[in-house]
Amino acid sequence: MMFPIISVIDEVSNWDKIGDYKTLYHCKLDWTNPDNHKIKRSKEWILQFLLEKRTDEETKVLEKILDESSWDEFLFPQQYKNIFSYHNSFKIPKSYYDEIKHFENLARSEWNRKRSFDTAVRENCLSVAQESVYLFFYLINDAIHIWNSHGEDYDIFENLLAVSLFRFWKNQTGSSLVIGRSLRDVRKQTENYTRLHDAFQKSLDYSVVPMRDESELRKLVRIRLRDEKINSIIK
Repeated sequence: MMFPIISVIDEVSNWDKIGDYKTLYHCKLDWTNPDNHKIKRSKEWILQFLLEKRTDEETKVLEKILDESSWDEFLFPQQYKNIFSYHNSFKIPKSYYDEIKHFENLARSEWNRKRSFDTAVRENCLSVAQESVYLFFYLINDAIHIWNSHGEDYDIFENLLAVSLFRFWKNQTGSSLVIGRSLRDVRKQTENYTRLHDAFQKSLDYSVVPMRDESELRKLVRIRLRDEKINSIIK
């Protein structure tokens, strides 16, 4: 289980005087590690299980295609990219920060515990870890909403929490569970719920390469290999 890194950049005065906090932590949430880990694992899976009996040349070409491809939509729906700017710099009280780190550690320890139960029982036991993940992002989102917003519409923060949960859970749990865990706080029967649901489903279905069709992927590799050979002759 990989979390984005929450880092304390500085300690600042609480000029707004919201709450009983004289100072606030100036923080940043960095998604680099989990994002890169998911991309790396997906590349490894493609190279291991697709296009069997490849030649060495075809393998090198496939690796280039994967390295040069855009993985942005694979991570989360890019139409919500701008809201992650809130994670670049935000203020939170120390008590929030301590609780956020508590739930991160609790989620990791519960997730990594070995349990010799059947699948249904193990899933129920993992609910502690799942709830801890939710509270990790809920507290960050709540702090951003209280100490860093400037009259923005509430839907922005509802979306930030939902997309954060989606970005976290995608490729860290079964794809059939990701959307449900991401939309738990989004008001149903609204256009926003439908919009988020459709965007999440599209991201889950997104394929960096046509890997769901072996013949198309093999064709793509062979075309690239042919082009490289032609270019080497021209040069």
